[in-house]
Formats: sequence, structure tokens, C-alpha cells
Amino acid sequence: MAMSTTSLARGALAVLLLSTLLTLCVPAEAATYYFSNDGDDDNDGLSEATAKQHPSLQSIRSDDVFRLRRGDTFREMISGGPGTQNAYRNNVVFEAYGTGPKPILSGSVVIEGWENRGGNIWAASVALPLDGGSGQCGNDAGPTDNSIINLFIDGEFAYIAREPNVGSFYRSRATDGLNTVRSASFEDKPNDYYSGAGVRIRTWSWHWQNGIVDSSSGDTLSLTGNLDSDGAWHLHDDWGLYVDNKVEFLDQEGEWYHDTVADEILIYSTTNPSNKLIEGMYSGFTHGICLFWSRGHRVHDIHFKHHASYGVNLWLVEDVIVTNVDQEWSAGTGFAIAWVHSVGGDWGPSNLIVENNTFSNNLDHGGSANAPGSNTDWGTSVIRGNSFINSGVIAGYGREPYAGGSHNIGFRNNGGGGGPALKIEGNIFDGSGRTLIALEGPADFSNNVLRNSCLTHNDCSAIVFNDSDLIVRGNIIRDTFGEMEASGLNSDSENRALPRFSWGMRSHLGNQRAIIENNIIFDNQAEGMLVEGTDEHQIRNNIWFNNGNPERGRRQLALEGSTDTVVTGNYFISEEEGVYSGVSSNSVSSQTFDQNVYCHSLLGTENIFEEEGELFTLAEWQASSNQDGNSAGCPGSGGSLSFELLVNDELDGNFCWSISGDFYDLTDDGALPAQVVLGPVSALLAYQVGGGGSVTRTSCDGAPLPTPPPSPTPTPTPTPTPTSPTPTSAEPTPSPTPTPTPTPTPAPTPEPCVPGEWTSWSSCSVACGPGGQQERTRLAESGSCTSSELREVSSGCNAEDCVCDSPPCATDCVLSLFSDWTVCRCDTNLSHRYRDVVQEPTNGGAACPTESELSESRTCTSDEECVDPNLASSSSTRIEGKWVVLVMVLLSLCLSAVLR
Repeated sequence: MAMSTTSLARGALAVLLLSTLLTLCVPAEAATYYFSNDGDDDNDGLSEATAKQHPSLQSIRSDDVFRLRRGDTFREMISGGPGTQNAYRNNVVFEAYGTGPKPILSGSVVIEGWENRGGNIWAASVALPLDGGSGQCGNDAGPTDNSIINLFIDGEFAYIAREPNVGSFYRSRATDGLNTVRSASFEDKPNDYYSGAGVRIRTWSWHWQNGIVDSSSGDTLSLTGNLDSDGAWHLHDDWGLYVDNKVEFLDQEGEWYHDTVADEILIYSTTNPSNKLIEGMYSGFTHGICLFWSRGHRVHDIHFKHHASYGVNLWLVEDVIVTNVDQEWSAGTGFAIAWVHSVGGDWGPSNLIVENNTFSNNLDHGGSANAPGSNTDWGTSVIRGNSFINSGVIAGYGREPYAGGSHNIGFRNNGGGGGPALKIEGNIFDGSGRTLIALEGPADFSNNVLRNSCLTHNDCSAIVFNDSDLIVRGNIIRDTFGEMEASGLNSDSENRALPRFSWGMRSHLGNQRAIIENNIIFDNQAEGMLVEGTDEHQIRNNIWFNNGNPERGRRQLALEGSTDTVVTGNYFISEEEGVYSGVSSNSVSSQTFDQNVYCHSLLGTENIFEEEGELFTLAEWQASSNQDGNSAGCPGSGGSLSFELLVNDELDGNFCWSISGDFYDLTDDGALPAQVVLGPVSALLAYQVGGGGSVTRTSCDGAPLPTPPPSPTPTPTPTPTPTSPTPTSAEPTPSPTPTPTPTPTPAPTPEPCVPGEWTSWSSCSVACGPGGQQERTRLAESGSCTSSELREVSSGCNAEDCVCDSPPCATDCVLSLFSDWTVCRCDTNLSHRYRDVVQEPTNGGAACPTESELSESRTCTSDEECVDPNLASSSSTRIEGKWVVLVMVLLSLCLSAVLR
């Protein structure tokens, strides 16, 4: 029987309480540990001079601090997931020490010892498996094979050997069903030539999928399973595809192949690769760091890269802060919040802060926040000041290798509701294969910059709305692209290609009551926004400039099948031939339009509105619809009219322009001064009548302008870099500017902790000698309290109560009691329990058991509930009986064992 999220949280609370009691037997206190590449794991790690080498091998206790030396690379992962000795630990800090670049926590291994195998083929052995620890984090187990899944040559992404080579695609033939792929390009190969290869195919405008070839014959590849029906119901003609992962395809510089039988990596190189840094992403290093069912952690000043699923993965945590992190090149998601607690549950609000980080070149998502419950308590959680760069921009890649469809999204806020919205503010989203931001759960999305979306897909948008009551305010939304090179026919019967169309925003499928205000939306390939099948949206005080194209999306804003939409205070401006300045709607009678400005620099107020295919001037529209009574047309009178859009689409620093001639601010008709200064995430739309003036971007202090940053196109890119729009954050294309965006409202301050009375001190954990500990605890009466405010540990009790003669006393290995049995897993039908080494033996004492002896497994009984790791909504065991009695019994047993 499936359990509710509240039941799951209660079960987790019981496990957490029992785990906390077990730690009473641990004589060692929390500590600050140092790690360096030239450290030694036999050291105590308590100083820079006695640093350890591998952070993944050090057990984690609550309140520990892990410090990684700057300039070093640690090829491993830190796992606190279920089934590991590090789960359920609180208030742990992961940070850097020393000077130089941030320490790197890498999921790749260095591959060396290259030998020439003839021609331009080189081979090197790779030792697998590697000891990376448990790959599971919550229900996310990650890739289950044991291989190198991506390769990097001198830091650049390298393609698996493929046919045809990068820059070209084979073309599909229509098929029935989703378990075969057909192409005329396969016909000249013998039967089963492609068996075992991977196939990556664009199955629809907004979807790339991949699978594994079981057999091949003629023009047909038969797959080991079905493609995802979300991307296609069956395959049509002329869609782009390629096959890869066979040694026979090695024929282009930098291509590679993993021979898993010989444990060798082969690459195609015209020069000896021994002089290059070649790193292989190991499937066993699923994440850089996993923190599970715990609270109070801090992660900062660390560089994560090359992990097989996630860079940073947070599962059911609260009060966690992630700041100043650089993360890149995950095969899945750069940063993930997986599950969030419910309002009114046993745990408090999430209160997560993810701030001033960079997540770049991840193959599926830049980031994600997954809240599967319907009553999510985000509390004061905020995603702020981050950069999500080039998310899912390599066509055909994303998620696990050959595991179905990819997402290719910058950030995805998925699910939830019933509690405070997730705040996403002041971020840059630059470059995505498909959507830059998917708002699929409650969100306040404010003062962000979005540019260069839909680089490998079409029929998509920079922002997609898939929830009600969303707030989208003060954002800069520009330059959707819409990739067409691998696009095909939209149906077998019509035999026509889909047009190119990608929107700035899209709201659809029954969403209600969105607020879209004070945004600047410009240079998007189709409409600035498509609103379809929605109710009660408020679209107000935005600037819409040069969105749309003559073939599809000729308007700035399109309302299709939407009701009770209010459109007020907007500026709809265009300079493009064949594109209208205004709005289209097929249900005008249920909408409200007023106090808008409509203007086309070439057409004036002609064609400002389209209803059911009929075009209207502003006067005609006002007369026929009884709408827009207080709206206006172009500014000025007489003479040619031109517009200049001044945009600062960065998160910090001012942009300046030198103004020559008579230019005016469109929003208030005020004359512009000789120099205009714009702060971060702001814009200004200027106009002049009659010409003769100029607007020139200048430095703000008289110094030369900085060199524009490089294009956010991945290296190498699977498709040609789009030429329009140019994906760059250099001087923006002239277009209108919105009114300055409002300053974000500060997040509410959490209610202060009000604790109760302390309990009495517990008995000492040892009868005599060093290492003794006592504990006392108290409950939170109100407010948000951390574990350090509710628990106090004292050390040194009974230290003098026994004395050993020379030689020193022998001390045996001390183990904790076994933990409670974990929840049964539906896929394995197994449950597990674990224990820790509390004290290592000294002076010849009895040795500790092996690592495998610290855990036990058992087959689940028929009446046990189980967790399905493939489902977001999991089952959970219930807290049975009077668990307080169980806790007291466990405490008594623990103390008795130590005192013997």
C-alpha cells in the first residue's frame, strides 16, 4: 500500500531518532578534517600538516567540517545516501582551504598509457570497477553499468564514435510503433551491422530520444525496447538521427569508444594523445555530493565536474546553503533538490538557499527542484544569483546513456503546491537545448535574465508555464532560436515540414491566475508569449519588442482558447517587416485590453490586432471591440520613427550609453540625457522622430569596453552555431526597454528558536578512560531550531576512573548496535541494516570486522510494505507501537554494551 508523504516523513523521523541515539555510543566528537592530494588516509586529518587524502573514505558525523585543499582534484564522490554510514547526519560543512583555484571533486578518472593500434587509432587500459561508494541518493540510483560514459580531452567534450560524423544526420523513414528506426542510409550495410550500437533520434520538434539496437536488417534497426511515447506516437519521415558506440565508427578526430570486454578506451587521434589530459566520466561516480534526509549543511567554494548523474544532490533536506560552487559537465543534472517536506509535517519548512553558483554544460538539466507532494513547504527557499549555462545543448544526449528521452532544460521546478512558492530570482539562464525554465510548481520567478533557448529543439519556449498562480516579474526574456537542421515532416499524410517557431513564454493546459508583469520580451523567434487554454492571467506593464517572424508567430502576444485574460499597460512595438505590432486572440469577448501602446515603425497603428484571421488598425479595433479605450498608438508626430533598446542583461555592474540627438524614453516621453546608465537586469526603450541621432554603448568610466564574452555554444557543438540570433552577451541588439525592474522583496526572516528545558545529563559512554561522552537534549517549543540548539555533548567523563600499568592497556574495537532494518525495496525484495565502528582498536586490542561485516541483508516478508525506487511517490514503513519505549530500550542496550 502506498504511503502519504506525511507518513514517509514520520517514518524517516523515527529512523533519524534511532540513528541519533546510536551516536551516543560514539566516543569521538565532531571534528574539522583536512584533505589534500598528498595527504595520507592513515593520518588523523585534524590539521593541514596531517591531512587525509580521500574525503569519500572518511565517515561523516553530525557537525563535522570537511575542508578540501584548493588547487587539488579529488576523483571520487561524497555519498550520504540511504544504505551508507553517512546518511542522516546534520550540520556538516564542505568547504575549501588554502589558496588558489577551488578544489575539484571530479567524477572522472585520468586515462594514460596510450599505445598506437595502427593508423590513427590509440588504446589505453582503464581499471574498473573503482571504489566510489554507494551510488544511490534517495530513489536515484544512477547508471547501473560499470563503464566510462563520457570522455573529455584537454577539458573539451568528446563524442562517442558515431555515424554520420558530427555536423551531419541520417534521415528517418516513417515507422509504425516505437521499437524500430528506419533510414535509407542503413540499406548498404550487412545484417546486424548495427547490433549493439546506440541510436539517437529527433522524434519530434521538442524531443530527442535514444535507445540500443538489438538487430538490423536492410533499412531497419530493431531496438531492445520502445522509445518514449511522450516524444512521438510513431516516427515520421525525414527526422534527423545518428548511431554511435561501435568501434567501426572511429574515423574522426577526438571520437572514442569503450571496449568493456578488454577494459580499454580507444580514440581516433592524428597525434599521440599521451600529451593530452584525457579524463573518462566513470558511471560509478553518480554524484559529487549526496545529502539525504538531514538538515543544516553548508556547501561552498568547491568545483564539481564530470559526475554520471548529479553534481550536487539534496534529498529531503532542510536549512541547507549551497554558495559559490562551480559545477560542470554532469551527464544528468548539475544541481538537484529531490523531494521537499510537506506543510504541517513532522519536519519544518525546507528553507534552502542556493546562491551565487555556476552550473554549466550539463547534458540534461542545469538544475531541478522536485516536490512530488501536493502540499510542499518551501518555506523561505530561494534560488538566487546563479548562472545556468548551456544546459542540454548537445543533440541526442541527456539523462542516463540510452535510457529514453532527454529533457535539455536549464532549470525545472517540478510539482508541489499548498505552501509558499519557491523563489527563483536574479539568475542568468543562458543557453539550453529546449526550455530555459520550466515552471511546473508554485514559483515566484523575478528579475532573471533568459537568453538563447531552443538551441537543439523547436516548438519550445524560454519559459513554460505548467502550474497555476505563478508570478513572472521583472525578467529579461530574449533570443529564442528554434533549431531546424534535424527537423522533419509533421505527418505522413500532409508531407510538409514543420515551420520554425519558438516563443519567449508559453502558458497552456489549464493554468490559471498567472501574473506576468514588468518584463522585457524581445527578439524571440515566434510570439513573445503564447497563452493557450488558460484562465484569468494578468499580463501588465511589459515591453514587447520585435518578437515573431512572417512565417509563424507574426504577433507580439497570442491568446488562443484563453478566457478572462487582462492585458493592460503594455508596450507592443515592432520594426520587422511582415510582423505585426500587437496581439491576436480568438476569444476577444472574454478578454480585457486597456492602457496599452501599439506601434510599428513602418506601419504605424495598422495591423495592431488580429481576431480570427482579420486584421485591425487601432481605431478599427477600438470601435469594433469596445476594448483598449485608453490605449495609444505611436509616440511623436510626423517624420520617420525609430527605436533603440538599451539592455543590461547581467547580474552585476552598470552598462552605459552615449546619446547624441533627441531621444526619448518611450515609457514616460522624457528626453534622454547625454549618458544613460542602467543597472543590472534592467532596460530602457528609446525612440526618436526624424533621425539624425545615435546611441553608442560606452564604458561607464571612460576606459575601453571589455572584450565580449564567448558565445554560449557548447564545444564541440553537434549542430552549426545559430547565426540569428547571435548567442552572446555582448552589446545587445537595439530594442525597447522595460521600466526598471523592482527590487526583490526580502525573504521573510525565520521565526527564532525558542527551546524548552534541558534533560538531565546521560550516563557516561565509557566506564573509564578517555573518550567518554555525555549528552543532554531539549525540545523546540516554537520557531525553527537547529540540532545544535537542541543537543549538547560533554566530553571527558570517567577519564580518571581507571589506570593501566605499563605497557598501555589494550582497547578492543567497539561497534555500534545495528541500525533498524531499512524499508524493503520492491525491486530487490531486500532490507538492510548497518552498524559503525565506534572506536578503532589500540595496543593490540581485538580487531574490527571487515566493511562487509558492518551490514546485513534479509529477504522481505510478505506483509512488508516496500519502496519502488523508480517512483517519485514511495511507500514507507509506519512507526509501530509506542516508539518512545523502543528508544529507551535501545539507549539502555547501547550504554550497557559500552560499560561492560
